[in-house]
Amino acid sequence: MEKLIEQIQSQFMAKIINGDYVVKTFHENYIMIEVDEKYPFSLWLGLDASMIHIWAAIGGNFMPLPDFTPEEKKLIYEHTKQLREDNKEEIRLSKIAELKSELEKLESI
Repeated sequence: MEKLIEQIQSQFMAKIINGDYVVKTFHENYIMIEVDEKYPFSLWLGLDASMIHIWAAIGGNFMPLPDFTPEEKKLIYEHTKQLREDNKEEIRLSKIAELKSELEKLESI
Protein backbone atom coordinates (compact mmCIF):
# COMPACT_ATOMS: atom_id res chain seq x y z
CA MET A 1 0.00 0.00 0.00
CA GLU A 2 2.83 2.40 0.90
CA LYS A 3 4.42 1.98 -2.54
CA LEU A 4 1.09 2.65 -4.26
CA ILE A 5 0.65 5.86 -2.26
CA GLU A 6 4.19 6.96 -3.14
CA GLN A 7 3.50 6.28 -6.83
CA ILE A 8 0.32 8.34 -6.72
CA GLN A 9 2.13 11.16 -4.91
CA SER A 10 4.87 11.07 -7.55
CA GLN A 11 2.29 11.34 -10.33
CA PHE A 12 0.65 14.38 -8.72
CA MET A 13 4.02 16.00 -8.08
CA ALA A 14 5.10 15.46 -11.70
CA LYS A 15 1.93 17.14 -12.95
CA ILE A 16 2.42 20.09 -10.61
CA ILE A 17 6.10 20.44 -11.54
CA ASN A 18 5.23 20.37 -15.25
CA GLY A 19 2.40 22.87 -14.91
CA ASP A 20 -0.19 20.25 -15.86
CA TYR A 21 -3.06 21.66 -13.79
CA VAL A 22 -5.90 24.17 -13.92
CA VAL A 23 -5.66 27.28 -11.77
CA LYS A 24 -8.93 27.73 -9.89
CA THR A 25 -7.99 30.72 -7.74
CA PHE A 26 -4.97 32.97 -7.92
CA HIS A 27 -3.81 35.02 -4.94
CA GLU A 28 -0.69 37.06 -4.50
CA ASN A 29 1.22 34.38 -2.60
CA TYR A 30 -0.60 31.17 -3.43
CA ILE A 31 -2.77 29.46 -6.02
CA MET A 32 -5.54 26.92 -5.72
CA ILE A 33 -5.13 24.35 -8.48
CA GLU A 34 -6.82 21.20 -9.73
CA VAL A 35 -4.87 18.31 -11.19
CA ASP A 36 -6.82 16.34 -13.79
CA GLU A 37 -9.61 18.91 -13.22
CA LYS A 38 -10.63 16.95 -10.14
CA TYR A 39 -7.96 16.81 -7.43
CA PRO A 40 -7.42 20.08 -5.52
CA PHE A 41 -4.13 21.36 -4.11
CA SER A 42 -3.00 24.67 -2.62
CA LEU A 43 0.39 25.80 -3.81
CA TRP A 44 2.25 28.45 -1.78
CA LEU A 45 4.31 30.59 -4.13
CA GLY A 46 5.92 33.10 -1.80
CA LEU A 47 8.41 35.63 -3.08
CA ASP A 48 10.88 33.31 -4.77
CA ALA A 49 11.36 29.72 -5.89
CA SER A 50 12.78 28.55 -2.56
CA MET A 51 9.44 29.22 -0.82
CA ILE A 52 7.27 27.05 -3.07
CA HIS A 53 5.45 24.17 -1.38
CA ILE A 54 2.09 22.49 -1.05
CA TRP A 55 0.29 24.64 1.47
CA ALA A 56 -1.63 22.57 3.97
CA ALA A 57 -2.68 25.57 6.10
CA ILE A 58 -5.41 26.62 3.71
CA GLY A 59 -6.71 23.08 3.37
CA GLY A 60 -8.37 21.46 0.45
CA ASN A 61 -5.42 19.35 -0.64
CA PHE A 62 -6.43 16.02 -2.10
CA MET A 63 -3.56 14.28 -0.34
CA PRO A 64 -0.32 15.23 1.40
CA LEU A 65 2.73 15.46 -0.85
CA PRO A 66 6.43 15.47 0.03
CA ASP A 67 8.34 18.71 -0.35
CA PHE A 68 9.72 19.61 -3.75
CA THR A 69 13.47 19.63 -4.41
CA PRO A 70 15.14 23.00 -5.10
CA GLU A 71 15.28 22.11 -8.82
CA GLU A 72 11.57 21.23 -8.87
CA LYS A 73 10.73 24.47 -7.09
CA LYS A 74 12.58 26.42 -9.79
CA LEU A 75 10.54 24.68 -12.51
CA ILE A 76 7.28 25.43 -10.69
CA TYR A 77 8.38 29.02 -10.21
CA GLU A 78 8.95 29.37 -13.95
CA HIS A 79 5.48 27.97 -14.68
CA THR A 80 3.85 30.40 -12.24
CA LYS A 81 5.93 33.42 -13.28
CA GLN A 82 3.64 34.21 -16.21
CA LEU A 83 0.58 33.70 -14.00
CA ARG A 84 1.92 36.33 -11.65
CA GLU A 85 2.48 38.79 -14.48
CA ASP A 86 -0.92 38.11 -16.02
CA ASN A 87 -2.67 38.62 -12.68
CA LYS A 88 -0.64 41.55 -11.34
CA GLU A 89 -3.34 44.14 -12.07
CA GLU A 90 -6.12 41.90 -10.74
CA ILE A 91 -4.17 41.40 -7.51
CA ARG A 92 -3.60 45.14 -7.17
CA LEU A 93 -7.30 45.91 -7.64
CA SER A 94 -8.27 43.16 -5.22
CA LYS A 95 -5.94 44.59 -2.56
CA ILE A 96 -7.42 48.05 -3.07
CA ALA A 97 -10.95 46.66 -2.66
CA GLU A 98 -9.94 44.81 0.53
CA LEU A 99 -8.34 47.93 1.99
CA LYS A 100 -11.37 50.07 1.11
CA SER A 101 -13.63 47.56 2.81
CA GLU A 102 -11.44 47.49 5.91
CA LEU A 103 -11.34 51.28 6.00
CA GLU A 104 -15.15 51.47 5.76
CA LYS A 105 -15.47 49.06 8.68
CA LEU A 106 -13.04 51.12 10.76
CA GLU A 107 -14.85 54.35 9.94
CA SER A 108 -18.17 52.87 11.06
CA ILE A 109 -16.86 52.08 14.56
